[in-house]
Amino acid sequence: MNSTDSTEEKRKYLRKKTAKVLKVFDLNTEEYLGNLVDISPGGIMLVTHSDIEANSVYQMRIHFPEDSANQEPITFGGEILWTDSRMDPNKKWAGIQIIDISLEMTMRIDRLINEDL
Repeated sequence: MNSTDSTEEKRKYLRKKTAKVLKVFDLNTEEYLGNLVDISPGGIMLVTHSDIEANSVYQMRIHFPEDSANQEPITFGGEILWTDSRMDPNKKWAGIQIIDISLEMTMRIDRLINEDL
């Protein structure tokens, strides 16, 4: 693979890593899915203990801590593109593409990316 084929160069959006613990839930079942690792306008990465699998679709909610300036959750539809547990068999990393989101939620993600997480 040459450097022009790298995953980073193929990404449409820059990703913002989170310093705070932001929990992600299944909007329909309220099941805790995992913690947000990073976010972009096009998707998120989670670290999870859940049994989520690639090619699954969820309605998701990002929950903010009570002391956060962002009190309202961000909701969207997301497709699990990949999962990986090679680094730690007790955790799973998941790449999620945002496939259904309102304009309001998109603007909130944009603001969030420009703030300190």
